[in-house]
Amino acid sequence: MRSAFLDPEVRALYGDDWERIAAGSVSAIRALAGPESRDPQLAELVGELSVRSEEFRQLWVRHDVAPRTGGSTDGLVLVLFHAAPGSAAAQSLALLAHLATTTPLRRRCPRTTTSCAGECHGPGRTSRPGPI
Repeated sequence: MRSAFLDPEVRALYGDDWERIAAGSVSAIRALAGPESRDPQLAELVGELSVRSEEFRQLWVRHDVAPRTGGSTDGLVLVLFHAAPGSAAAQSLALLAHLATTTPLRRRCPRTTTSCAGECHGPGRTSRPGPI
């Protein structure tokens, strides 16, 4: 949320949809926070964005409250968290991201009792028992 309002490069990623997405994001934050939120991180975020972003300030004072919707959510809500830069959590997330992009997906193999990365039944190969 912070980068969406304060970083021009992030804003540019949304193009012509930025105003709609920004308004939806602010109203979704209000919906998640609820009327009696005592979350100090939320208070800090709202305070910072209110001071540094005219667009955020205008959206926040409208008091629009609406959960984010889009596509078929079946009532589910997606909440994203970001680790503080330089923190242990940020380092752990960086490691997880690296592993996710460099480690092949391993799943239970339908032909054996071990896991594999699709070597024996990958695209174009049968998963029926038989010689590999």
